[in-house]
Amino acid sequence: MIGELIREFSKIDRLEETQILFGTVSGEDPFTVFVDERFTLTEDNLIFPSYLGKKNLSISGSHTGTGEIGEKIAAGDILILLAAKGQYLIIGKAGEYGSTEEYAIAIGE
Repeated sequence: MIGELIREFSKIDRLEETQILFGTVSGEDPFTVFVDERFTLTEDNLIFPSYLGKKNLSISGSHTGTGEIGEKIAAGDILILLAAKGQYLIIGKAGEYGSTEEYAIAIGE
C-alpha cells in the first residue's frame, strides 16, 4: 500500500495538482485530523512518515541502556500536510519559529 502511494505521489508533474494544508489532530483513537476548518481526515487518507513517532534507543559500551526518543503525534498537534490525489502526506508537525526540542539521556551511575 505505501509503495503504491509513493508511486502515485511521484507521478505528480504539475504543481496545481498539490496543496499544502494545515490540520489539527482532533482524535487519537480513532486517529482524525480536522483540516482548515473544512473537513476531517481519518488514518485511511493519511500517510505517516517514519520519522514522526517514538524510536527505541539502545546504547552499549562502558555504559549501557535503553530508552525512547521522540514523541507521538497527539490530540491538539497542528500538522503540515501535502495533499494530492485524495491522499494526504504528513510532512511534519508545525511549531514555533526558533523553538528546539531537547533530549537528555542518562546512562548508569
